[in-house]
Amino acid sequence: MQIFKKYPFYLLLFAMFPALSLISHNISEDHFGVVIRPVYVSLIITIFFFLLTNLFIKNISRSGLFTLFVITIFFSFGHAITILSNTTILGVEVGRIRVLGIISIITLLIGFLIIKKIPNNFSDVNLNLFMVSLLLVLIPIGNILYFNFQQIEHRTTRVPLNENKDINNSLPDVYFIILDSYTRQDVLEELYNYDNQPFLNTLKNLGFYIAECSMSNYQYTLLSMSSTLNMNYLPDIDKRINKDQYQPEVLKDLIRHNKVRKLLSDAGYKFVSVENSYLGTQIPDADIYIRQSTNNYFNSSANEYLTPFEEMFIKTTVGVALYRLPLGDVTKWVQRESFPYYDRARNQLFQLDTLSDLVYVPGPKFVYVHLNIPHRPFIFQADGSIQNDPGYYSNDGGAINQEYENKGYTDQIDFINNRLPTIINHIITNSKNQPIIIIQGDHGLDTKNRSLILNSFYPAERLKNHLYPSISSVNTFRVVLNSILNTSFEILPDISMSSPGQERFDFSEISDPNPMCSR
Repeated sequence: MQIFKKYPFYLLLFAMFPALSLISHNISEDHFGVVIRPVYVSLIITIFFFLLTNLFIKNISRSGLFTLFVITIFFSFGHAITILSNTTILGVEVGRIRVLGIISIITLLIGFLIIKKIPNNFSDVNLNLFMVSLLLVLIPIGNILYFNFQQIEHRTTRVPLNENKDINNSLPDVYFIILDSYTRQDVLEELYNYDNQPFLNTLKNLGFYIAECSMSNYQYTLLSMSSTLNMNYLPDIDKRINKDQYQPEVLKDLIRHNKVRKLLSDAGYKFVSVENSYLGTQIPDADIYIRQSTNNYFNSSANEYLTPFEEMFIKTTVGVALYRLPLGDVTKWVQRESFPYYDRARNQLFQLDTLSDLVYVPGPKFVYVHLNIPHRPFIFQADGSIQNDPGYYSNDGGAINQEYENKGYTDQIDFINNRLPTIINHIITNSKNQPIIIIQGDHGLDTKNRSLILNSFYPAERLKNHLYPSISSVNTFRVVLNSILNTSFEILPDISMSSPGQERFDFSEISDPNPMCSR
């Protein structure tokens, strides 16, 4: 204990406390890994202040005490701004950065003079402060550990399977990969001057059938996915649906507990789902549900920017001035580094990296993956690096003009086109039985062509007798289940419907604008 009496090691623990306390209060919203950089930077700042202070005071213990005074003000400044917001004393609004900054400087000067005059016996002070700092750090760490212990049993949710089922080991794995807002080749060529044929040719070479005139049945995700996974049209799927009400929870439930899942489960399939960034299509009660938060997942292309947690932490410190004061190029740099869609980008990369590994999950299995690519916001460049120009997403998640819109959308298509073939080839090569793979857009992007989608099926050789160019989403699993389970679902008429949004079940039938694809 003598070393803790002699030296102010408490500074290191006090430096760690603000970031640990913040993540402790937000651990349900993020993973513990996001605290690493804030803690590291906090330690560097504290050591810097200590060394600087010791140049003037030339006493380790006094320097430690004053440094504690400095970092307390430094790391609580943003909190003080929030607490004192709109507080006026003697006609002065003390919650303003400049006013509180002056008060803080005066307080530090007074503290410096007082600490210089404190007697030299610091052994008890150093030890007592170390014990206090240790207790402060253990409290948030304890909260974090308690939360994670609670989550262990929920991290991978498994629904008990009927072990007595006579499972047919020759059944193929089924992969349903949704690419949100991925439109059709003719739309890409006409509106975006983008030739998607090389990607389609790659899929064909891998053995896919491309439904070149395919349309979704609905133009919004919840509507489209609930229809596709239940192999029928709304509102006939469920008697709970009221045509005159907005019922997102009913649609989400239809997605989670869909007919395809039930039929495949009855046939002995495990249902595998990966956490995605859209709550509406998450299925956490899958037989195997892979949560991003349990994988301590990091990716260099996303980590070169400030995370939302790091930005929140900075705003609790003196760093809040970077966001509130006009600092010219410094302000521009902060805006550029404070990437607002870090979590979304991290999740897309996590899903893509996880998808390849799912081939090793024992089958037969039904794998459901919903990627929010190439959907807005446009956050990936063509090479997979993070889009650092806010013009692509600063308009409430959308692009600031049509030029940005077109480039952002096609860049994300380039990105997913570059990643998917390798993943799909890996799945095909390493599958015990030849798998069924559906790569499908849930809807398009622009309003006029929102129903025109990418729709591809593997293997073409097995399914080609049941597929046709204009097959729509509602018939996807009618074809697949008829093929693998020998069911006899009728092929429904392919009807596409527009609606003013997901607020009401108010549908109008629409036709394909491409005369070469008219049904």
